[in-house]
Amino acid sequence: MLLPMRAVAAVCALAAGAWAQPTISSLSPEATTAGSGALTMTIRGSGFGNGVSVRFGARSLPVVILSSSTLQVQLGAELLRTEGLVEVRVDLPGLVASSNALIFLLRPPIQFITPPALMAAASGQLFLQAISVTGGSPPYRFDVAGGSPPVGLSLNPATGALAGFPSGDGNYTFTIAVTDAASVQSLRTFTMTVVRPISISGPTILPAAIVSHAFQTQLAAAGGLLPYRWSIVNGTPPAGITMSATGLLGGFPSAAGSFEFSIQVTDSAGLTAVTKLSLTVRTALVILAVGQWQDSLVGSGFQQTLAAAGGLPPYQWRLPSGSLPPGVSLDPNTGILYGLLAAVGTFRFTVQVGDAGGQTAAIELTLTAIARLAITTEASLPAATLGADYSARLAATGGSTPYRWTVSAVPAGLGFDAATSTLQGRPTVAGFFRIPVAVVDAGGLKSERQFVLDIGLPRAPGLILSGMTGGISPAKQYLLQAQIAEPYPAQIDGVITMEFAPAPGLPDDLAVQFSNGTRSISFRIPAGATDVVFPVPLIAVQSGTVAGTIHLATRTVAQGLLLDPQPAVEIWQMQAQIPVLDAVLFLRTPAGFDVRVTGFSNTRDLTKATFRFQPAPGADLRTVEIEIPLQALAANWFAGAESDRFGGMFSYQQSFLLQGDASAASAVTVELGNGIGNSQRLTATAGR
Repeated sequence: MLLPMRAVAAVCALAAGAWAQPTISSLSPEATTAGSGALTMTIRGSGFGNGVSVRFGARSLPVVILSSSTLQVQLGAELLRTEGLVEVRVDLPGLVASSNALIFLLRPPIQFITPPALMAAASGQLFLQAISVTGGSPPYRFDVAGGSPPVGLSLNPATGALAGFPSGDGNYTFTIAVTDAASVQSLRTFTMTVVRPISISGPTILPAAIVSHAFQTQLAAAGGLLPYRWSIVNGTPPAGITMSATGLLGGFPSAAGSFEFSIQVTDSAGLTAVTKLSLTVRTALVILAVGQWQDSLVGSGFQQTLAAAGGLPPYQWRLPSGSLPPGVSLDPNTGILYGLLAAVGTFRFTVQVGDAGGQTAAIELTLTAIARLAITTEASLPAATLGADYSARLAATGGSTPYRWTVSAVPAGLGFDAATSTLQGRPTVAGFFRIPVAVVDAGGLKSERQFVLDIGLPRAPGLILSGMTGGISPAKQYLLQAQIAEPYPAQIDGVITMEFAPAPGLPDDLAVQFSNGTRSISFRIPAGATDVVFPVPLIAVQSGTVAGTIHLATRTVAQGLLLDPQPAVEIWQMQAQIPVLDAVLFLRTPAGFDVRVTGFSNTRDLTKATFRFQPAPGADLRTVEIEIPLQALAANWFAGAESDRFGGMFSYQQSFLLQGDASAASAVTVELGNGIGNSQRLTATAGR
């Protein structure tokens, strides 16, 4: 039929789109087991148009197009019989173009790896064996298809593990089927045997053997499947002893000792049992060497144990000849010599031991009893003095000479001469010391004593304080210097403490102190030196502004010990004095002028103030001198708590009213008085 031109163009466009290049992105399924039968494959991709076909290897197959991206193809059983790799493509009509190729896997059929005869199992013991296969299309499913495994065993359908605790003896036959994901199944019939557990009977501690004597014992087992095969799996039996495959352990041991080794019995089914054996090989009966005994002290307890080896215990001990020292006995069952030595001397005797088999052995012994070793020097040694030569000889008696002395914890500066047993030297540390001393004689006997030694300080030299005199002035700083008359063998540490005693009726003056801001100052004098070293280069005493007495008390120690004698207390007197004026200011005011006076009175009182005015050139002052009483004003100031921190210091201002020209006065001279007298005069010129 005739179509409009637009319709023809549309058909052409559709035809061009249908012949686009196809592409495969996935196959489902991607694999199957060879011989599994026909299946339907779904192919996904793009460009699947009308007229396309699927090429499976060399075969072109029709398809069912579900969409432009999905199609299905039926694979017949004849195409899936042989394992291998097959290319899959999508072809356009007339093979004008083909898609990319994907591989379809034909897996080999399922094959059993596990042999038909399974391992033997022991009744009541854990059994585990995996049924292994290869080929097919995992995952697999395992099932018992015929017969029954032993009671107590189960087959894991996912892993093929046959496991459990079998409960009955006997032979079993059963068939296991394996089915893969393609529903292909394979069968195999298995056999297995369940036996009673194999065990080793008999004692694990074997009868003792004797060196160079024949030894033999037959090992025994029960359970499992005969015949048994014996072997040594760990450790080593005694040299000369071997074990046969039939479990006969025997030979001629060549060395004594205790031996542990593990043996294993294996039955014909491969089941095993292991146990550890202990075998002691004894030597011929002997008395073990005792060495040379040390000399023993009379009056002290004595005990020595004689020991035997080899033979066949128990042992019996006796004294066939000689005599034991008085007070000493022999225990016939243990071989112990014991007792309290009662006499000095050397004693020789023979001791014999016999075993249960009739063997005997003997040894000749010698025991010497001596007097007790003792240090005779008194525990309290003669006193020593720091820095002075010292010597003290130690002595001992008893035991066996020569003696060997040892001394520990000797005070610094002292040493011990072991050859002469003398403690000597020049001590450098004072104090009370405990000195452990031991002396050992030629026989190894030992005596100990702890000595005490008091190392005292030498008499302390006098401390000389300089820089001040007995009488001092107020409001001054006096440089403090100190030294000792002669060098001292140890460092001296000290503290100078200041105390201020104000004159009667006056308060403490906090300004009386050292230049470090406190009323105490530490110092040291190095060993061998004479000059005092303060924490800072210069230390001064501030005398303050209140009359009174300064006491300087010094405490000195050396190596933690108080020196004797202690320095005397220094006393410095600050007598009551007339007032001291520090400054005068003469200031004009609109109504006249003010006079300001600063200074101190170490009696903390003021009686009067005298002002003498000097007229300016050409001026005439009717009044040139004015005296003002100050008792009440000063008493009020010094009685207040606020004034305590200023000591005797004051600041006084006097205002004056002037009739006429304020410039008529050009200067003023001020003089203050207290209970002692009048101060110096101080002049100030007028200013603003």
